[in-house]
Amino acid sequence: MLLKLLKYAVGAFVFLILLVVVINVVVSSAEKVRQGQQAEAAKQASKQAALDAAFSRAKADTPKAVLEALTKAFTPMPDGWGAFNVGKSMLSVPLVGDGTGVIVVSLDYAEPPSGEDQAERDTRKVVGGILDWLRSLGKEPREQWIKVRVIAQKSDAGEVYGESSYDFQRDLVEWVKYDPERDGPAEKWIETRSE
Repeated sequence: MLLKLLKYAVGAFVFLILLVVVINVVVSSAEKVRQGQQAEAAKQASKQAALDAAFSRAKADTPKAVLEALTKAFTPMPDGWGAFNVGKSMLSVPLVGDGTGVIVVSLDYAEPPSGEDQAERDTRKVVGGILDWLRSLGKEPREQWIKVRVIAQKSDAGEVYGESSYDFQRDLVEWVKYDPERDGPAEKWIETRSE
């Protein structure tokens, strides 16, 4: 009988040892999985931070460079022109490729243009200046899918005249006249088109 009890005690002891080993293996595996998940999350956060930094640099650098190029190209400013306002502009869009991007500028008149023809001529001239600047940087807007938009406006009066934009797919500059009935209030058009 003592032998039987001893066998049961040894069996129970072995079972407990095996149970502790299994529990340790499970806990250890779970810890490794958790550490792996944490490492992957840290890796993803690092990638996202690098991507955010790239977007921030692209957003910060391009508008300043565009404004400097326009100021250099159009000094002195032609009669009636007030200022350039650079909106959403990036030449390098992360994940898409270097050079791929958009440049949005508004030509803010000091005095209203003499008519739609003048606003069209002026914005086409500014688009041309931006395209020349891009080419001087070694960029090819058509091949690198760079969209350029220039909006003619007199913002202090809430007036929008239209916009010229470079269509890289067709390699041409188009003029679109602002139509309050079609496009809505000027303030809304300036906000949505200038972003």
